[in-house]
Amino acid sequence: MKKIARSLMALFAASVVSLSISTPASAAGQGSACYTAHVAGNGWDANWSCNGNVVGTWGKNKALEALGVSIGGVGRYCVNAHLRDYGWQGERCSDGIGAIHSVTVGTTGQNRPIEALEIWTEYGYIHGVAHVQDMGWMDEAHGRTIRLGVTGKALKMEAVGLWF
Repeated sequence: MKKIARSLMALFAASVVSLSISTPASAAGQGSACYTAHVAGNGWDANWSCNGNVVGTWGKNKALEALGVSIGGVGRYCVNAHLRDYGWQGERCSDGIGAIHSVTVGTTGQNRPIEALEIWTEYGYIHGVAHVQDMGWMDEAHGRTIRLGVTGKALKMEAVGLWF
């Protein structure tokens, strides 16, 4: 499954990512958040991380460029990314009818770091934390809608963790 997802992601390497991929079985549980990241110079993470485990890097000056997110147990959810020299990309939303599929935001192959993320859930509270260039770990955000990172300062998001 991961090979298929990686192959699909490679097809979109030069464009804004707008892709739905299957996620690991662990995402099917009530109130779970799983995610994977495309890191500048590293490519896509080989594994999905879930429920508070961090994806990305910190202290290495490497930006998150794309993020695949799968959230279970919250109904419909949407993710939006603020990209350097682009602005808000536009929401990518799950189907909300019980199928567990990820939504992917960001770009690959364009050197366009994610600067901020906004995540909305139909019901249930999500928590998140992000590491931002020159600012370090930001305060935890929580609620039905959360915003991580900063806009207007050209600071890249380097790592993120999500949980319930």
